[in-house]
This record gives sequence, C-alpha cells and structure tokens, in this order.
Amino acid sequence: MGLWIPLLLHLYFVVGSSLPAPLNVALDSFNMDHALTFLPGPGTPTGTLFRVHVLRLRRKGSWKPVAGCLDLTASQACDLTRAFRDPMDQYRARVQAYTPSQTSNWTFSELIHPVSDTVLGPPSLSVSGCGNCLLLQVSSPETGRLQQSQQLQQLYRKLVYVVRRTRDGAEFSMSIQYEKETVLQYLQPGVEYCVTVTVTTSLNPHSVPSKPHCAFTSPPPANQSGSLLTILISIRTSIRIRMRMRIRIRMRIRIKISIRIRIRIRMRMRIRIRMRIGIKISIRIRIRIRIIFYLATIFAHTRNYCFKDVNTVTELSCNSEAMGVSCTIRQPHIKATICSFMLFTDNSNISGDCIV
Repeated sequence: MGLWIPLLLHLYFVVGSSLPAPLNVALDSFNMDHALTFLPGPGTPTGTLFRVHVLRLRRKGSWKPVAGCLDLTASQACDLTRAFRDPMDQYRARVQAYTPSQTSNWTFSELIHPVSDTVLGPPSLSVSGCGNCLLLQVSSPETGRLQQSQQLQQLYRKLVYVVRRTRDGAEFSMSIQYEKETVLQYLQPGVEYCVTVTVTTSLNPHSVPSKPHCAFTSPPPANQSGSLLTILISIRTSIRIRMRMRIRIRMRIRIKISIRIRIRIRMRMRIRIRMRIGIKISIRIRIRIRIIFYLATIFAHTRNYCFKDVNTVTELSCNSEAMGVSCTIRQPHIKATICSFMLFTDNSNISGDCIV
C-alpha cells in the first residue's frame, strides 16, 4: 500500500494539472489579410499544440474552430482571412494549448472590426514624365484572393499625392478621387519630382504611404545645348501664347464690327421702309384729292353737291355762286378745313388753297 500512494500522487499532478495559457494573443490585419499570433505560456512543455476558435458577434452564435488552426505549434500563426468574411462585422478569437492528457485555459483576443481596423497599404504606383507633366498610374495591391481584392476596391475612394521637387525640396499635395491614371500638369520641364501616394477613406483612418517614386518631367539637360533647347522651347511656347491672344483680340474686333454693320443695315432698311410708306400715303392722298376735284367740276354746274369719303372721313361741300362754284373740303371729326377752292364757269379754272 505504501508503494501505491506516491504513484497515485504523481498521476494526479500530471493528469489533473492544466497547461500554462498562451500569452500575447493579438490580431494583425493588413489590406484585409487577417492573422492571429501568440506566444506559449512560461513552462509550456515541448510538443504542446495549440488550437484557435473564432466568434462572430452580430450573429450571436457559438465559438467555431478555424480550419487549419487546430494543431498549431508555438511558432505558427493562424490565418483568419477566410474566417472574417464580412468586413462590416465584429470578431473575436481565442487560443488554447493542449496535449493528449492536458489542456490550458483559453486566452482571448481583442475585438476586431475588419473594415475600420485593417491597415490600408499603398497601391502600386508608377511615375513617368510627359514634357511639363507627370503621368501617375496606380493599381490596387495584388492579394491573390478575389474576396480580399473586392473588399480593398470598395475602400479605395480617394488618393492623396505628395509631390516633392528634388533639387530644392519644395512640395505640394493634392487629394483626388481614385483613378487608375492621373496627369500632374504645369510642372517644370527637365526637373525631377518624387511622388508618394496614400489611400484615404472615411471608414478607416489607418493607412500607410508608399515609397517615393521619382522621375524627370522630360529628359534632363546633359550640357549647355540642353539648357539652350529648354530656353528655345519656352520662347516658342510664349510666342504661341501671344499669337493666340492676338487672334482672339482680332476675332473680337471683327465680331464688334460685324454687329455695327448689321445695326446700320437694319437702320437703313427701316428708313427705306418708312420712306416707301410715306410715299404711298402721299400718293393716295393726292389721288383722293384729284378725284374730289373731278367730282366737284362735274357736279358743281348743276346743283349743290356734298361728297363724303368714308375711308378718310373727309367731307366735300360745293355751292353755286355767280362766278362759279365754291367748294370746301373739311374733316368733321376734327372740325378742320383742309382745302378751299373756286371753280369758274367760263373756263373751268380752279383757284384756292389746300393743305395736303
């Protein structure tokens, strides 16, 4: 009996005692690539394995084992990219050490929200010169997974470019919408510029800028002839600008002159039309007066005669007298006499005054 007591005590301590729990459990996320790392607890025996479970908080489900992370060694990390499928959800992970006869307590990680906690790396960038400008070409980083690439493209909304001139360190920045190609214009020709790009989004404040990519706007001058060429190009450009300005001024002057000519032509046309209308009116008045004279001549020898022109509201009245016939043309509606004349019976001569 005395021999069994030490043996039972040894089995109790070996089987019943737990393993040290893992330490420093952390979730690392970069470009929607998620991984869990940890360290074995102090005193962990050699050959101990580790297993990882994850919990999805929005669904309020149970802990689920992660495929490929159930028999990890102390130096291995667990890839959780597929386990964190929904970037808008929140997740938590836990790690446990185990042997065939012992287990440790679970060690939990902090919560992670993939869309806001992942670190956005810089896109791929290439820079090339185009005279007095730079052509910038960007593309999302290659992840090798379709789901991960689609999630990154949804986050790539804006790009911030920082452009630095190499020779004196002068720099400026610009924020634009995400586009695969962008042209930076109005730069100095033959000068080297270095460009860095950073992704920005309202959902995630964590981003890393790219390394500087440098390029000349145009081939740098190798000697004095190159500088002379640059001066000639600038002079030629200024001459072209002046010529364009002169052409624009001439065009404006021609337009003004043409407008004035059109106005004068219209004024002349109106004057001609008015003159024609006046001539027609005067001709009509003369014709009507002649008609009235003829009527007066015909009827004045026989009896008194009164004639009214309906169109012009004109009244002709004639009376027989000893020397002949006296006639008066008047307009009753304005009570004005416009013509008064005398027809002589001997030779039918007419004398009098008329206002036409």
